[in-house]
Amino acid sequence: MSARRGIAGALIALGLLALAGCGGSGNERPGRRLWTVMVYMDGDNDLEAFGIQDLNEMERVGSSDEVAIVVLFDRIAGFSDADGGWTGARRYLVRRDDDSGAIGSKLLEDLGEVDMARPETLRGFVRQAAEEFPADRFALVLWNHGAGWRRRDPTRGVIFDDTSNTFMTMDDLAAGLDLPDVPLDLVAFDASLMAELEVAHQIRDRAALLVASEESPPATGYPYDAILGPLVAEPDMDPVNLGRIFVTQHVAAYPALPVTQSLLRLDRVPDYAALVNDFGAALSAALPAHRDAILRARALAQAYKLPYYRDLVSFALQTRALVPDPAVQRTAAAVIASLPAASGGPVVAEAHNGEAVADSHGLSIYLPGPGQFFSGYAGLRFAADFPQWAEFARRISAPE
Repeated sequence: MSARRGIAGALIALGLLALAGCGGSGNERPGRRLWTVMVYMDGDNDLEAFGIQDLNEMERVGSSDEVAIVVLFDRIAGFSDADGGWTGARRYLVRRDDDSGAIGSKLLEDLGEVDMARPETLRGFVRQAAEEFPADRFALVLWNHGAGWRRRDPTRGVIFDDTSNTFMTMDDLAAGLDLPDVPLDLVAFDASLMAELEVAHQIRDRAALLVASEESPPATGYPYDAILGPLVAEPDMDPVNLGRIFVTQHVAAYPALPVTQSLLRLDRVPDYAALVNDFGAALSAALPAHRDAILRARALAQAYKLPYYRDLVSFALQTRALVPDPAVQRTAAAVIASLPAASGGPVVAEAHNGEAVADSHGLSIYLPGPGQFFSGYAGLRFAADFPQWAEFARRISAPE
């Protein structure tokens, strides 16, 4: 995939200049910080070399008295010999360091080989980071491959650990984020295809905010220096503003590539999902008379790397234009109007680049074509709580 270009915006420049005078060296003084940012970096796969790059980006900023940046990085042999080519998992407190060829951060613990796909590994990392670096606010970045909700090859969830030959299903993810003692203000996926309604609903009670991509992003992922620099420079930043920085800086990093990024309020997901459920019921009822028009709307809706994922509002817009059914028209209009946070919906911010993703609106959904329905969909929390969309997905993908 394309490499990340250098980033130079004025905000970033100001943030990085400010670091020279406000820490950025991994100050380890005891006491409560304003933020602890935790990065769960599963490089135990073909993304290992990009993990080295991203950790070095974090080191351009480093922790401060008010912001702790803590990383769990798992590596595998055969992809990168950087930093001595060590393997296994290590925990770091990120320190400011300009050597891009080595890791200069403080080694907190060498754990040996761990299975990053186990929910217990994720929970243990988050709890230990919160205990060692208590803070008013917590952010967690999940770094790895992603494929939305699906649980079988080649699209089977998130956090792929090649040494253990394991991965996280959506149930595993929800279990890994079951942390009532560590309230997560923001969870960000540095992974593909995770800005889905199904994913958001699966973790709706695990964090306040979700940052994720509808599309598959470049392997180089987030521009960590551009995101963390402003936070360290302005540590009293609230979670929504940090989420907006994730969105804007990620898209700004790839001006020539089709990229997407969204910021969602998870507490608003259930009410919005209920509108989508009504939309699904209306579509199912209209199928006998309007199957061809509905399939045409699906074909025209914004698609992503895995073709059974479609932008939800894009599909609703196409459906409203093509399907002359009053109930479909009414429920499609509700889905369209209610998505933005300004209208009480979950999408706080959304940005995208490129003609290939031009009709992205911030949230995708499973919308299979003929023969693409997967029975595992019924096991999701979303499908159980909102069965009308699941039934529509099954019916639209079935042979006539």
